[in-house]
Amino acid sequence: MSGGGGFMYEMNSRIRQNRELLKMRSNRRNLTQVYRQQLRRRKLEYKHSSPEELASIRKEIEVIQRRKTIASVVSLLIGVCILIASIIGVRFWLKLTEV
Repeated sequence: MSGGGGFMYEMNSRIRQNRELLKMRSNRRNLTQVYRQQLRRRKLEYKHSSPEELASIRKEIEVIQRRKTIASVVSLLIGVCILIASIIGVRFWLKLTEV
């Protein structure tokens, strides 16, 4: 195809896709209205937990958070130690090369 035929084809396909999206937009409004009507009709049921179950869940979450905190502190300390060791090593290497 000469004369930019490929670009013309792309332009036409984009226009067709945009028209289809506009058609879907009106359908989407109808779908959201139907969905909302169904929600009004249906009553949602939620699970209820006893205070003991909630307390055990909270304890599990606290243990997980504590482990994450300890892991982050340990990794921070290891990183600082590596940084200090590399600074000391570079300074020692520079002193050796001066001589």
